[in-house]
Amino acid sequence: MISCGVWPTQARLVAVVLDDAGRARKPICVPARAAVELLDHLSDLGADIVLVEKLRVDVGRDVRTRIWIAPLVLVDPIRRAAALSDRASAAMLARLPRIPALRSQLHRHAIDMKQLTLL
Repeated sequence: MISCGVWPTQARLVAVVLDDAGRARKPICVPARAAVELLDHLSDLGADIVLVEKLRVDVGRDVRTRIWIAPLVLVDPIRRAAALSDRASAAMLARLPRIPALRSQLHRHAIDMKQLTLL
């Protein structure tokens, strides 16, 4: 499973993609205004995308991968306790869906609010 965590900073987004073996690629840094283009690129890679809930991005219908939302009550204590950098925070987000106990704490991003989430 390819997964990617996206961590927001003041002016940019830091994304870290993990391959099937869990190895991190070089981080991707883009301006915050390029969030939709970043999600499109990550969708083309076929990566499960993990966003922190404070990151508000208008996700289009053409995103073909799963998008997970990580609540701040889960992410913030881990980030502070481990004193993670922005890059390490993005990598931590990418690892969350790989851990069954933590995957249950994530929320699936619903594109259409009128549709029910079945799984």
